[in-house]
Amino acid sequence: MPQLIKKLSTRAREALANTTGKSRSNTEVLRAFKRFRKVEEARLRMLHRAGGSGMEICRMRSDLIDAVLKHLWHEMLLGADAGMLAKTKISLVATGGYGRRQMNPGSDVDVLFLLSGNSSQSPAGLAQLVSSFLTMLWDSGFKVGDSSTRSVGETIKQANSDNQVKTALIEARLVSGDPEPFAELEQRFDKECMDGRDIEFLQMRQKDLAERHAKHEDTASVQEPNVKNGCGGLRDYHNALWMSYAKYRTIDLKEIVKKAEFPATSLKDMERAYDFILRVRTEMHYIEKRESDVLTLRLQGVVATNLGYRQKKILNRIESSCGTTTCTAATCCTAAVS
Repeated sequence: MPQLIKKLSTRAREALANTTGKSRSNTEVLRAFKRFRKVEEARLRMLHRAGGSGMEICRMRSDLIDAVLKHLWHEMLLGADAGMLAKTKISLVATGGYGRRQMNPGSDVDVLFLLSGNSSQSPAGLAQLVSSFLTMLWDSGFKVGDSSTRSVGETIKQANSDNQVKTALIEARLVSGDPEPFAELEQRFDKECMDGRDIEFLQMRQKDLAERHAKHEDTASVQEPNVKNGCGGLRDYHNALWMSYAKYRTIDLKEIVKKAEFPATSLKDMERAYDFILRVRTEMHYIEKRESDVLTLRLQGVVATNLGYRQKKILNRIESSCGTTTCTAATCCTAAVS
């Protein structure tokens, strides 16, 4: 994996880097970025179809987006107001699934433009810079999800009034820009957002889990499972990470195993099932050419076939994709995460 990431960085630098020191026209920039995305997305699809693991492919797609954002941000800064940039420190921060570095082909790119301090006032010219950046990102072929421009103080205030925002920030990471605002957020987040609010956050996460399960019949054994939000789906694994952070200040479940709070065998089963579901969801996105979470009866045979299961009978092909003859692949393997 490190070698693949290094090669991606090299290809991105060769294809996207602006070596002139001057801003290029939007047409020139888009041509380069669209070409790069198309080639690299095709490369990822080939690696996926060749048997790449779910987590590996999603991690590599996250790294692809990192490379695009870094070069695009640099490109936008070349054409920005020099006076505004001289007195403004901005961190480009990945949040949510993008912050987790797990991006399926149709996943949204969630980004935060983070400023130092507590002010609610943005510098003149920053809104236009951010708008141009996001427009170019959209036009390059990436789907932008949540995006906002806030100071560290505003971000903490919003996180404390909206636990969904707080959840998205748990796995936030710096992608590009000035590191100081993000370092300030890291320094203040636990103290101002988590300490003394742990129980409230844990209760919210438990409530969210119960409500999601109720919407999906409180069972993983359904004909058309929702691989993201259904019982035993991706969100249940994510929920374990977030609750671990609230209690232990870590999203590394291996640390929980070390504390003897969680059996190592159970973690291994969870990670195996989670990787499988990511791989299934990646294939669903490729087939549908968009974000797709419900593994419908129409999709099940196509997904099993494309993932390399070759049994003659379609039902056996679906069932054997997770090594069982009692349920569909998604139902069985999502159950392992519960």
